[in-house]
Amino acid sequence: MIKNRSEKGVILIIAMVNLFILNVIIFSLLEISSNQYRLHLHNCHSSQAIALTDAGIDYARYQMKKSGPGEFTYSLLGYDIKIKIPDKPPYIATSEVSVEDITAKITAKINTAGQFSGGADSYNLEVVK
Repeated sequence: MIKNRSEKGVILIIAMVNLFILNVIIFSLLEISSNQYRLHLHNCHSSQAIALTDAGIDYARYQMKKSGPGEFTYSLLGYDIKIKIPDKPPYIATSEVSVEDITAKITAKINTAGQFSGGADSYNLEVVK
């Protein structure tokens, strides 16, 4: 029961303020959820690109043993991995692939037997968005 005429719209104003605050909270949670999903997709694409380029280096090692240096395209999981092995030593094999908006590139020193050479600095990974 309203006792005073000046208090008539107070409940309506309080309800509207509460609805506004609730809307702000809901939209903030939706934005956080959306950002988390985008971050998850980015991480999945990065991991997939790294794994594919690593497979490309393994393929380069195989090709080096089988037929020697050259340029190859290796298809795996619907992605084309570009592989290059120079004709002259040092044989620094390059494997590159793009997954969605992520490009990964691995360079590795290998010998004619297809084994890694050059120690710890023989393997380099670069991921570019």
